[in-house]
Amino acid sequence: MANPLQRFDTRYGATLTNTGFVRLLIEPLSEAGGLLLRGERPHTSSDTTARIRTVASADSPAQTLETYRGRFVHVLVYQTPNLPPWKLAPGTVVTWQAVTTQGVPPRLLVFSSLPKAVAFMQPAVLQGRLSGVNKVPKYRREVVMSWRCEVAFNPTLDELKDDLARLTIDPALAEVPDE
Repeated sequence: MANPLQRFDTRYGATLTNTGFVRLLIEPLSEAGGLLLRGERPHTSSDTTARIRTVASADSPAQTLETYRGRFVHVLVYQTPNLPPWKLAPGTVVTWQAVTTQGVPPRLLVFSSLPKAVAFMQPAVLQGRLSGVNKVPKYRREVVMSWRCEVAFNPTLDELKDDLARLTIDPALAEVPDE
């Protein structure tokens, strides 16, 4: 909900609360002024893994990157150095390595949404097959397709038998390179 005025009016918060939202967040709408008010739906389960699986299952069942109709995809990335943008010294060289399978040829793991990526990562981390991923950047689908590498699109951990490896990718090509 957007409020073009720079002041908070309790009626806006009440509207969100009365429609079932919880954990309300208020933030500046833009530098020109105004407020953005948003909230979350209540959790239906205290099990975080189950909640992510539920959200991820609502995503498109697209089977390939080529047939996927969305504009953006997400990849799992190891950033070196592992620092947020505001802590990087000027001139620091940042490298990104995306998660791939170790098979021949390697396949880049690509996800149609952030929930799909997290739904993959949670069991991978819990089973000890993946650790150290510290970014899940968003790329335009066409950019990833231009890399001309094999892709595992929305894979599940169960269907990946290969060990996981890494492929160096360009952070500047990400939709928001400091993500």
